[in-house]
Amino acid sequence: MRVVGVPTGWYSTSKATASGLLLELSRQIGLSVNTIRNIAQDYLSYLEQSYPRSTPSILGIDEVMIAGEYRCVLTDLEHHRLFDILPTRKQSYLESYFERLPNKENIHTVCSDMWQPFKNVCAKCLPNTTLVLDRFHVVKLANEAMESIRKCHQNELDAKGRKQLKKHLRWLLIKRLAQLSSDDLKTLEVLAKEYPKLVIAYYLKEKFFDIYEAKDKNAAILAFFEWTDSIDEQATGMYLPEFYRLKQIVKRHFAQTFSYWDSANKVSNGYTECVNGLIKLANRLGRGYSFEMIRARALYGHKDSDKPKKGRQEKITDQED
Repeated sequence: MRVVGVPTGWYSTSKATASGLLLELSRQIGLSVNTIRNIAQDYLSYLEQSYPRSTPSILGIDEVMIAGEYRCVLTDLEHHRLFDILPTRKQSYLESYFERLPNKENIHTVCSDMWQPFKNVCAKCLPNTTLVLDRFHVVKLANEAMESIRKCHQNELDAKGRKQLKKHLRWLLIKRLAQLSSDDLKTLEVLAKEYPKLVIAYYLKEKFFDIYEAKDKNAAILAFFEWTDSIDEQATGMYLPEFYRLKQIVKRHFAQTFSYWDSANKVSNGYTECVNGLIKLANRLGRGYSFEMIRARALYGHKDSDKPKKGRQEKITDQED
């Protein structure tokens, strides 16, 4: 067997491309590009067969754009490990994957966003699991509702008014109420006289966020229905369709939204989102790399600790993705 050395640092620069790396290797070691590509493919196959993979009990599911297409990312949320990256998020592929997954009965909780195929696949292939909607995807909708109201209101103003609104309200409105300084509160009080709809939207957004402060499921459900009463036109004195849409979304995913309080340690997909960020970085740094190569770098490019990592303490703050 011939040992092939890779030029140190070449693949880590953002200027490197897949074709550029292969050509440079070919020039330095005297092998053809096709031979190098075949060696790499053989090694990827070896890694795939030898990589230890234990089906997690708490599974995170999300999507990420790699090489121009949406892929499905699977994580072990209990031990904070990347479990797999699938070539597509299409329902038919996911069903086939989970039907063949060894020890899938180990999975008791799945955390995902509101992508309907994820929900369908869990119902069909993992019927005994608890599906939990990631809380940050849910509260993000409240931020988006408030931002939509702000932008609509902003578009109705002249240039001077838009500038003033952006300067004084945009960043203030995305803060949590508990994070506002005394000066912020005074500003909010003054601006409430000029932009009452926006300030009402802010407090409705905050009240929705507060649902996740509930200590148990029953309290959370009660808080949600109190919130739905508070967005009523009779309560606010104005029609706010953005929040009505949010209410309908939560009702459509009611069981999965409130199963958050049934899950161990109130599971969220925060770790999966962090993994997605690293995958996106690898995708940018490896311009021109195939999906298979980026997947391999993400899965096999580091060693996981044998011990479970302590989950990070997550607080609902301004905007989470």
